[in-house]
Amino acid sequence: MRLIEKLNESKLSIYKLSIISNIPQSTLNDIFIGKSNLYDCNGKTLLSIAKSLNISIEELLSLKQEEYKPEYEKNLPDFLQEGINNLKKAKRHKNSYYDCYLMEVNSSINVCEVEHIITSEHAAYLRNKFLRS
Repeated sequence: MRLIEKLNESKLSIYKLSIISNIPQSTLNDIFIGKSNLYDCNGKTLLSIAKSLNISIEELLSLKQEEYKPEYEKNLPDFLQEGINNLKKAKRHKNSYYDCYLMEVNSSINVCEVEHIITSEHAAYLRNKFLRS
């Protein structure tokens, strides 16, 4: 099972996990997109995540993490890049249109995938990084 699937199974978002576990959201984002490896986390972080997901540390470490692929965030079509930029800005400024930007980015990823501008793997990576945090 993948780490993101375990989070979804627990009916938590990264934001809610951050509140429950008292771990900064940015740290959790890095873990869930694969930028930070669970094996590099300290024991306190692992214990907090495991407790929040109601699993053991051993089970947490057995979950598959996403592979961080920064190249998947470069050279995107202009409309998708603009949507991602708007989404990031809305999140930073707690803009009331945040949900609209989420839907726009999701639609743009879908269009890119259907039109074979990006692969399904690429689309899944972008969804995990920008829509599930």
